[in-house]
Amino acid sequence: MAVIETAGLTKEYSRGIRPFDAVCDVSLSVGEKDFISIMGRSGSGKSTLLNLIAGILRPTSGSVSVKGKDISILSDRESSLIRNSEMGYVSQGHSLLGNLTVLENVMLPHTLFRANTTDANDHAMSLLESVGISELADHLPRSLSGGEQRRAAIARALMNSPSVLIADEPTSDLDSETSQQVMEQFQRINDSGTAILMVTHESDTADFGNRHFIMDAGRLTETPHEHRK
Repeated sequence: MAVIETAGLTKEYSRGIRPFDAVCDVSLSVGEKDFISIMGRSGSGKSTLLNLIAGILRPTSGSVSVKGKDISILSDRESSLIRNSEMGYVSQGHSLLGNLTVLENVMLPHTLFRANTTDANDHAMSLLESVGISELADHLPRSLSGGEQRRAAIARALMNSPSVLIADEPTSDLDSETSQQVMEQFQRINDSGTAILMVTHESDTADFGNRHFIMDAGRLTETPHEHRK
């Protein structure tokens, strides 16, 4: 069974009196071992597609299924529960809550989901260790560099052991060395059994994927691409 499957996914907006499709008839299947890279120009619909798949936006038509369950017809609460248990989301820019420590930020999905975890604190610390910033657990986000904040966001996205990690431009504001470190972490996450669905405008970042897509004017097309680790 696919982790995520979309069928005819479409999101229509209006610009003045003229409607347009930000996402147009996208059908995509994300398998358990997939590392999918999506590239495209600004405004091509990449972020809208991720938000539809994550259940943050409702489609105009089409469906999004997570492990066989169509989240596009669920209530906001029901889709939020599935998103929090099955998906980890790394958004663009800085998304940590400034009044919480790094450790508290990482534990937030568990706190919201109220999962039955024996020791959430230990799990969060092990995630921070895996991304190399456990020594920053008690720091506030404002004291972290951009790369450190991104690593904390990745750890937070993995807190509930999701089936798929969704990342929107995860290296967009990072230097080349930090970008490489983040992508190597993504590779390890994928190798450990978590599917990855990633949007990027950087070819070096996209090369980490084992499946590659181009998005243009809301339409998604799979393309052959040399796989590189």
